[in-house]
Amino acid sequence: MQRFVFDIYDPPAYGNCGFHAVAKLLSLEDSRYAQDGWFRVRQDLLAHLGANEAHYKTAFGETDFAKIRHQLDIPLDARKVTRDHWLSKLDHGLLMANTYRRPIIFHSRNSFSHTFLPDLCPFNPAGPPSLSLLYLPRNTHWVAVQMLPALYPMPKPDVSWMQRKEKRKGTTLGDWAVTWLEAFQPQFDAMRRR
Repeated sequence: MQRFVFDIYDPPAYGNCGFHAVAKLLSLEDSRYAQDGWFRVRQDLLAHLGANEAHYKTAFGETDFAKIRHQLDIPLDARKVTRDHWLSKLDHGLLMANTYRRPIIFHSRNSFSHTFLPDLCPFNPAGPPSLSLLYLPRNTHWVAVQMLPALYPMPKPDVSWMQRKEKRKGTTLGDWAVTWLEAFQPQFDAMRRR
């Protein structure tokens, strides 16, 4: 994967590193994420979660929905964040993909890598690029990975996303999911060949 990496950003490690990493990647195209971007990301996710409550309660269940809302909701002046508020790929991946309308890729050397695709909007070929994060398990730390604009390998979509896609066959949301899958299939195939 290293040959596809343009740059890496290593955010401060005080519990908001994952949200800092996302904000850094978003700031490359939107300056609103440059100052306190980690907090803006949390607020974006909370707003999207609230606006699509029925969808996420179905996707996550009532208990996990409440847990995710709690994980995201912290004050701007929080400078040390406890583990129950850290970024979680399984809890926040789908939410980020839908909020920012792009694939969210989580890379890891020691655990499973995942791609989360949006499931609330159709694929847009002129849409924004994927966001890639790398998890460093020894440090329990996320860093931002800026990929080269090339056909880089992507880990397969998250299993729960694939299950929802199958359940929605023949619906608008199911059709949208197929467009996302088809658009990135060459990159999923490239990862399988590695």
